[in-house]
Amino acid sequence: MIIVLIGFLNTPAQAQNTDGLILKGRVVNARHVREIAKYVDVKISLVLQFVNTGSEPIIILKPWLDHAFWHGGTCLSKTIDDALAYKCYFSDGMWLSISRGDEYRRLADQLDQHTPPPSLIMILKPGEAWSTESEITIRFEDDVKSYRVPWGEMKR
Repeated sequence: MIIVLIGFLNTPAQAQNTDGLILKGRVVNARHVREIAKYVDVKISLVLQFVNTGSEPIIILKPWLDHAFWHGGTCLSKTIDDALAYKCYFSDGMWLSISRGDEYRRLADQLDQHTPPPSLIMILKPGEAWSTESEITIRFEDDVKSYRVPWGEMKR
């Protein structure tokens, strides 16, 4: 599964619609660790590139506080065709993007200005690109009775 993920992320994006934002990802490193009993975490280091392929500027929220870009969900597929069709062999995460936490309220207050601070936003002009590094973690249970795909099966 990791090989398909790595192959998919290393494949250059083919833009079919040139009016928007393209996100390209390149895997720098992938390793698995056992930091918590009964779980195996696969940590994937990425270089992300945001490319404005449209005709208008795009505003992007930069990573803030101690956060990189948050990994909101995983969909691992057996083939690239399955990935493109969102047919997941293993999926996890994918929660609502609304939080009422204090840190988000502070972020909203900082952004709710006539001109948000450059420390929080990136404005990509048409044709511009911006790259950043991030790490995601995909967690597998190390239990054959897991309701998700267990680590042993993922290794095979």
